[in-house]
Amino acid sequence: MILVGVGDIKSFYEDLRRSLKDLEERVIKHPMISEALEGRLSIDAIKRFAINQWYIVNHDLRSLAVMLSRARDMDEIDYFKAAVDVDYRALQELKSFLIELGIEPVKPSEASVRPMAVAYTHYISWLSQYASPGVIAFAFAVNFPTWGQASSTLGDALEKRYGYKNLGFFKIFSPPYDQFIERSLAIASKYYPAEKGSMAVAATLIQKYEGMFWDSVYGDTMIKTH
Repeated sequence: MILVGVGDIKSFYEDLRRSLKDLEERVIKHPMISEALEGRLSIDAIKRFAINQWYIVNHDLRSLAVMLSRARDMDEIDYFKAAVDVDYRALQELKSFLIELGIEPVKPSEASVRPMAVAYTHYISWLSQYASPGVIAFAFAVNFPTWGQASSTLGDALEKRYGYKNLGFFKIFSPPYDQFIERSLAIASKYYPAEKGSMAVAATLIQKYEGMFWDSVYGDTMIKTH
């Protein structure tokens, strides 16, 4: 393991974020979110979002627990324990939103989900088993601001345009993200530059899976993933 300064990996991180900017922008400005802001998004699409997220968050939480079990020092333990806590809160809040939508929170294995929508969580599961904590933390630093901005904007629209009340799930992911990114890069810096290539691949794939989620729960319009 090669130790370098956080500043070195921050430059790499910023360069990679710039290279993925088009995909990030297409997610943040996804037509599903635009329609919600205008009050035109169908209730069926909102329900698809919630059901597929129910499947995803249930499995992400378990994957994060695996990541926590593989932590190599106290900084990594603190980082992944915090991630577990956030996802646990998100799961509880999502359950309340499902109930408000009139959807029974079934076992995740019984949920009617779209394969392309939930591919994200299957990749997170793979990362939890095979990637180093540094690669995972770096990928999270790239993806979380994208997911957070998109989901929190959708949550704002669901409150203002649709009058939903149980929206704590969306508020959990609201900005700012600077502190999260800083903590993530501090973890990743211990594995950089030795795992630079793996970090770039993981971050790119996780962003593409993010795009697939939004496309799939919205409808047939697809964001290109290649």
